[in-house]
Amino acid sequence: MRIRPVILIIIAWCACVVHADDRVLIASSINDDSSRAWAVYENSSQENLLVYFAPRDDASAQPESPIGQIQAVRKIGSRLPLDIAALNDRVYLTFTPVYADRKRIMRVYSIRAIPSPIGSIWSLDPPDQMQVEHPLITDASLLGFHATSKALWALLEQDDTHELRTLTPAGWESVPVPSEYTSRRLELHAIGTDPVLVDRSGLTFKAHRYDPDAGTWSTLPTTLELGTQTRVLSSPNALHVIDENESGQSRLRYWSEDGIYLIADAMDLPAGAALTELPSSHTILGMHLTREPSGEGEDDPDTVSIRMLELDAKTGSVRFDDAPAVTAPVSVEEFRFLVVMMILVMSGVLVVVILPDHANRMYLPEGMQIADPGRRLIASVIDVFLVTSIVGYTVGVAPSQILTLSIILQPGNAWTIFPMTIVAGIAYSTSAEFIVSATPGKILMGLRVVAAEEGTPRRPRLWSALVRNVIKWVLPPVAALALIDPETLHRGDRTSRSLVVMPRREEDPETH
Repeated sequence: MRIRPVILIIIAWCACVVHADDRVLIASSINDDSSRAWAVYENSSQENLLVYFAPRDDASAQPESPIGQIQAVRKIGSRLPLDIAALNDRVYLTFTPVYADRKRIMRVYSIRAIPSPIGSIWSLDPPDQMQVEHPLITDASLLGFHATSKALWALLEQDDTHELRTLTPAGWESVPVPSEYTSRRLELHAIGTDPVLVDRSGLTFKAHRYDPDAGTWSTLPTTLELGTQTRVLSSPNALHVIDENESGQSRLRYWSEDGIYLIADAMDLPAGAALTELPSSHTILGMHLTREPSGEGEDDPDTVSIRMLELDAKTGSVRFDDAPAVTAPVSVEEFRFLVVMMILVMSGVLVVVILPDHANRMYLPEGMQIADPGRRLIASVIDVFLVTSIVGYTVGVAPSQILTLSIILQPGNAWTIFPMTIVAGIAYSTSAEFIVSATPGKILMGLRVVAAEEGTPRRPRLWSALVRNVIKWVLPPVAALALIDPETLHRGDRTSRSLVVMPRREEDPETH
């Protein structure tokens, strides 16, 4: 007995509902080279995660990712996006509409993946937030959010009228959809540079293709019969169609201008798996989420498990079917921070071991005594605060970002503020100590820097002031050794043959 078409439609609708409830959104760029994918899903802690799938090939000298691996995991808050779309190295996310200034706004954000200096590791840019894109301002419902190989597109529907919009530098531009294509069951997909509307409203599927360069519409000559849980995937040259065959297994077909061709007829795919394609490596990528009650209480979150699939798009054979392997990325900024810290530590060790120690040729000038560590520390804190405040005011950065070294972790060229601060500190301290024998911090604490020579106290030579301040500002841990040194001197003092002193206290006559 043949199943009535109405029942088939109900089954297909139910499959879409299950797919929407599985809490997985997945999208991939459809470039011929170095295509990559993104997915968003909710974990057991009810946090929405954004994960990245690097290219599975070595095209364009990009670092490839092993099969079954995901990278660049990012928490994106408690709200699951309405949909996501991938274009080149960037993913776009659109969220539930909000009302602002009496306008209905669907906010759009983006983030991209960039290769890091470490092997096949990728990092996200911007590192701590997402880039704000032009929002969709409309009273219409969002039916589709997809990218071709060149642009981002959105399919909107209101009062049985459909509209395509594409994102440009000036905002979202509108493309009217012909009235003869109007349907309540339109889906947005792509073939190369062209958006494609798949009409699923009848007993057969039709595909309407739009040419952005010519501004014209055409319909694929072959229609696709209605199937069970039919899913359509975009690619550079055609649409891939996955549905169930008569034996209950999944089949993969190729839908192009030339017709529909069978690629594989016996694939085992979990029901409701979210699927996309990585064209450059001929890979069909799938994510399937299952939830199981924790059993500890009604308010306890469910246990979430993720299954990842990778299939050969040419043969349908399984390349990977298991839980994904997660690679924790190290961002460019974090790598830079680690390198800077390593250089500082190694330089400190070399300074302590290699630089000469002139302690046997250092003398305390008349009427002076070695400054106590507490005063030196307070004076240094004052000087550092003054320098970071001046540099921060000049470049528009808070002094706290420089003091905590967080400026090194900022994207772009912000890290250059750190060496700029070091150079400014060296110049500030060297000139002050050479000209007036003390920095403002030392003056406030009653301290002076003098040459370690007998006789009347004398300000240090320019070279001596420069050497001691290079060591102090470039290698703060080495300078901090003065706090625990028996003579309260650090290697910069000893190498430059200079001393930080304060006037000797007059002895109380009553003590004799």
